[in-house]
Amino acid sequence: MKKSLKKSLVVLMATVLTLSACEKDGATPAMSGTYQGKKTSVGDGKAWAWITVEKGVPAAVGITLDSKAFNSFSEGMHTQHDGPPTEYVLELPKQKSLTPFDHISFDWAAHGHAPEGVYTVPHFDVHFYMSTQAERQAILPDDPKSEIFPAPAYMPAQHVPIPGSVPFMGKHWVDVTSPELNGGPFTTTFIYGSYNGKVSFYEPMINYSWLQTKPTITKDIPQPEAYSTAGYYPTRYKISYDSSKDEYHIVLEDMISRQETPLEAQ
Repeated sequence: MKKSLKKSLVVLMATVLTLSACEKDGATPAMSGTYQGKKTSVGDGKAWAWITVEKGVPAAVGITLDSKAFNSFSEGMHTQHDGPPTEYVLELPKQKSLTPFDHISFDWAAHGHAPEGVYTVPHFDVHFYMSTQAERQAILPDDPKSEIFPAPAYMPAQHVPIPGSVPFMGKHWVDVTSPELNGGPFTTTFIYGSYNGKVSFYEPMINYSWLQTKPTITKDIPQPEAYSTAGYYPTRYKISYDSSKDEYHIVLEDMISRQETPLEAQ
C-alpha cells in the first residue's frame, strides 16, 4: 500500500512539474485562444503580433495593424523616408514556443528595393523571424555566412537566392513563378530567408497601393521537401481587412506538424 501510494505521489509530482514547465513556456496542452504580444506604436496608431492556438496546437501566427497606423503611411510617410526600410519589431507572446518563430518585424520600404521596375514601389515587408533579435543584429552587409545556403530540400523548388546579403536579415529567396517576375503586377509575394545554412525567416511582401484597396486574399505558401527542425509550419498566408474593427491582418495559417530531416548545408 505504501509503495503504491509513493508511486502515485511521484507520478503526480512529475505531472505537475511537466504542466508547470509547459505553462512557463506557453505550451499548455489544453490551451485554446488568441494570444497577443505587446502593442507597438506605428505612426499615429498601433500594431501587434499574435498567435492563435487550438487545443495546444498553433493554428496561426500574424500581425494586426489598426487603421490609424496604416493611414499614417497614406498621409505621406512614404515620401518622408529614404534609405533602408523603417523597421517596427513586434514581440510575440510567450506561446511563440509552440511555433518556429521568435519575433516579427513590420518593415516599411518607402521607395521599394531592387529589382528595378518590380519591387521599386512603396511596400511592406513582414518578416516572421526564426532567429532571435540578437542573432539578427550580428548579420553584416555582404556577410559571407549569407552565402552558406540551406540544403536544397529545405527550400521550395521555385525559390532562388538573389545576390547580396541584407544587414540584420541575411539572404532573400524569391519565387520565380510570381506574377511580377513574369510580366504581371506586383500585389503580394512570398519570400524565404536564410543565413548560415538555415532557413531564418518567412516573408509576405505587400504592395502599399494594393493594400489600400482593403483586399482579402489567401495564398498557398510554397513548401520545401524537408525541414531542419521539427515543428508546426504554416501552409498558407492571408492578407485581409476587417471592416468591423477597421484593421489589417497579415497572417501565416493552416500550420502542420513537420518532422526533422537532418541534411547538410550547401
